[in-house]
Amino acid sequence: MGPTQPGRSQTAVRGTYSSSPALNAGLDLEMPGPARWRGDLLRWAITSNKVTKRNLDASVRRILGIVKKAHVGAPPNVPTVLSNSGDTLVASDAIVPLKNDEGVLPLDPVRDCTYTLIGPGVHHPAVTGGGSTDLTPYHVSFPCGEVAGIVGAEKIRIAIGC
Repeated sequence: MGPTQPGRSQTAVRGTYSSSPALNAGLDLEMPGPARWRGDLLRWAITSNKVTKRNLDASVRRILGIVKKAHVGAPPNVPTVLSNSGDTLVASDAIVPLKNDEGVLPLDPVRDCTYTLIGPGVHHPAVTGGGSTDLTPYHVSFPCGEVAGIVGAEKIRIAIGC
């Protein structure tokens, strides 16, 4: 941001290695959160006069200015766990059968057959992209557990794939 565009200063992902020098140089936001160099370390830096109240206040004002401009805030009905109906809809839209000639889908707990789930994502789904998207999701559904919950674990076969 140039001098005509006041805003905040943030690190690249895990690009901060200090507390007071970074804040005194104008760093406002450490990415990703939770911050490693703020909290108790910054509190100690303020107590020992390594960071002035003026620098801290300026940083807080810049962050609050961005929050105000963006109207950031959690919507009033943010779930702590996603609704099952939403999970089911997303999951069903993502399923692509190789062939559904025999009417395997939708899953039916009464049907006398087995289901094979293929790939490492069956047990370890990729829920973030890493880097700056390395966030903790509200809830993670595991395909093997979800399918087993519908048809029963005894009807599931798992293959790693290639």
